[in-house]
Amino acid sequence: MEVNTIWWPSGEIVAQAATLGDELVTARCDLDLTRSYKETVFNFARHRRPEHYRLIVDRAGAEPPAEGG
Repeated sequence: MEVNTIWWPSGEIVAQAATLGDELVTARCDLDLTRSYKETVFNFARHRRPEHYRLIVDRAGAEPPAEGG
C-alpha cells in the first residue's frame, strides 16, 4: 500500500501522510518556483508531438468519444 504524497516537480517529497488511514496532507507551495519546470521539462506546448498520436488513434478498436459527453 502507498501513502498520499505531495511531490515537487524535481521529484523531491514535499509532504507525506504518516499513516495508511484517511489523512489530509498539506504543503505550502510557492508556485513561482515551478516556473523553470513549466518552461523546460513540462513545457507541453514545446514538447508535444501530435504526429505521434496517430499510432494510438489509428489502432483497431479506437473510437471517437460519444457526442454530448
